[in-house]
Amino acid sequence: MPDETSIRVFTHITPVALDDERINVKRSRMEQMRILVAMSGGVDSSAAALLLKNEGHDVAGITMLLGYHNTEGNPVMIGETAAHDAASVCAHLSIPHFTIDCVSVFERDVISDFTREYEHGRTPNPCVRCNHSLKFGVLIDEMKRLGYERLATGHYAGKGTVSGCECIRKNIDIRKDQSYFLWNIDRSVLPLIMFPLNNLEKTDIRRIASESGLPVANKSESQDICFIKGDYRDFIRNRIDGVKPGNFISPEGSILGRHNGIPFYTIGQRRGLGVSAPAPLYVSSFNLESNEITLSYKGRFLSGGLIAKSLNLFADTIPSPLTVRTRYAQKEIPCTARIEEDTMEVLFDNPQEHVTPGQSAVLYHADCVIGGGVIESCIPSL
Repeated sequence: MPDETSIRVFTHITPVALDDERINVKRSRMEQMRILVAMSGGVDSSAAALLLKNEGHDVAGITMLLGYHNTEGNPVMIGETAAHDAASVCAHLSIPHFTIDCVSVFERDVISDFTREYEHGRTPNPCVRCNHSLKFGVLIDEMKRLGYERLATGHYAGKGTVSGCECIRKNIDIRKDQSYFLWNIDRSVLPLIMFPLNNLEKTDIRRIASESGLPVANKSESQDICFIKGDYRDFIRNRIDGVKPGNFISPEGSILGRHNGIPFYTIGQRRGLGVSAPAPLYVSSFNLESNEITLSYKGRFLSGGLIAKSLNLFADTIPSPLTVRTRYAQKEIPCTARIEEDTMEVLFDNPQEHVTPGQSAVLYHADCVIGGGVIESCIPSL
């Protein structure tokens, strides 16, 4: 990682006036606060810091140093240039920049969970784990330790109220909305969190960053899973021992071919199966005991609902109507939900394909996140 002391101090420039009505959607001028901004070195979190500084707040940036240990026990750093780029932006804005070593926590709470879930035939959601444990866990503690009042991030999301309780709200730019990944934030820290990009679209962010001369204005988008370079199978192949090949079978039990090991497949997968059939086949279920993977034709393996656990709810009472997302890039599904202790039963208005254990089931009421849980199992369609 580059030595932060070698970062050139940029000449501070006058903030660009933001005249676009959508950018100034009744943006009230709050009293000045001390705000710590989680900065990844990308354009979104950099723009968040810029906007807050332009509003007159006392702003600083902080970057998590992430990584893990490979099978030889050697450290592997993630996003080696993140801290350097974030520090460059902070120098440009004339604000302080901090770093915090999160390698051990990241390996324990994100990497280990990612590997363990695949080993058990589930498809994990590492961004949800990282948000809960690190971005809105470790960084909240660090914010308090450093004497700041709020933590801001570059997420495309907002905050709202539902059933009289504060909650996460969808972003105005639905294509970039990240509310799905934020359902697991502890509700007690919601008052301490800010989302400056709430009323902005990605095109706005690029324009603001460019007009303000931010050093990362043209930086490319980050990859979906920050610690995976290439195929995720290569990553877990080096971390899971004893993966055994087995049979692909039909729903009736006929052998269709051979698979390379359950951890290398996900529910709904169609490509790379190596099985010939009159129509495309999809992974529909796993049997860990027999080490078999069931393949089905499209529309032949539907779920009427799901069971989720490890719940986190923002509302004390569940309003209606409700919708649910079971994957990030999915349209919301009308549903009903029943919650008993730490178990949530969700019933879809219409049967759905490829509901995947390990992924998040996130409940919405209009544009507000009610809460969510980790999918444990599917309820078969009648």
